Amino acid sequence: MVEVRSPLAHCKTPLLARGGSMADAIELKISHASIGSLMQIAGWGAAFTEAVTPLLHELDLDGLGDFHQAQTSEGRVCFRIAPTRLLIWTMDSQVAPASLSDIDAASAPILDLSHSRVRVTIEGSIARTLLTRLSTIDLRLHSFPDGAFSLSTIHHTSALIFHSQEIQYELLLPSSYAGSFLYYFVKDAKPFVLFDSYP
Repeated sequence: MVEVRSPLAHCKTPLLARGGSMADAIELKISHASIGSLMQIAGWGAAFTEAVTPLLHELDLDGLGDFHQAQTSEGRVCFRIAPTRLLIWTMDSQVAPASLSDIDAASAPILDLSHSRVRVTIEGSIARTLLTRLSTIDLRLHSFPDGAFSLSTIHHTSALIFHSQEIQYELLLPSSYAGSFLYYFVKDAKPFVLFDSYP
């Protein structure tokens, strides 16, 4: 298998940021990691549901899911981004689920997006504040709880934002804009924190 090389490989991450002085606790951490495997499955009507149901059962996922809350199971995340379109993200492995090969490509074509996205993790006490400044969605906990996701835009570019843990967000960003995104994050965070280093 071809090794996926992130365009952020040359950047110095993780980036750590503190509060009012360099002695303060870490309030923000921006890092990137291998995206693993990201597969899109799309289709049409009832034929799509019939084609993907065995895969979802095998992955221990509860049906197609909804459009706001991701499903997770054993290191995999499933995002329903349209009525008949799913993203299956295997976070820690470049090996996609083997059962994908059993799906009828005529009913549910599969597209490998692993090379087109990068994974950036933003975590810490001001992570929500930073992303609120950058995105167009309501990230307050009652609107965007743990496990929630949204396809949004950051600086006019599409991004998937996934609230993976209480103060941690995973972003799947277009590879071609990855470097610019990293600088945007640092620039917008500067009013709140002091960075130990820069990318």
